[in-house]
Amino acid sequence: TDTVHLAPGNVVKQALTTGTSKIDLIDNPYFRVIQLPATTAASMIVGVAVSAPTTLLACWIQTRGVAAVLGITATIAGTRAVAPSSTAGAVGPETATAGTSDIESDVGRSIHAHAATEGQPTFLTLDG
Repeated sequence: TDTVHLAPGNVVKQALTTGTSKIDLIDNPYFRVIQLPATTAASMIVGVAVSAPTTLLACWIQTRGVAAVLGITATIAGTRAVAPSSTAGAVGPETATAGTSDIESDVGRSIHAHAATEGQPTFLTLDG
């Protein structure tokens, strides 16, 4: 059993019963942001950082608009930029295989064709 203090002006809108009521608390998705691993995402993708974030420091994260995004392969204008890829913190083109494509997360759209391993101009669409 714990006591939860709500910010002034906030109330629980449902009557709670001692001993049987349950409340789940979740972290803000922007709390302890890390660089996306090369293979399996540890959490949802929340944005693109100028430099790799650490869990102990704050960082600036862009979620929408034009950004330079590290790409692992050459891009084609207008195609989806997705993650995870085979390189930590990078995006790649959408996979043609349906099973793989289903587990990729959209980061945005490639603005024009660009070489691999460079900051590729991408229109981010991570804010919903």
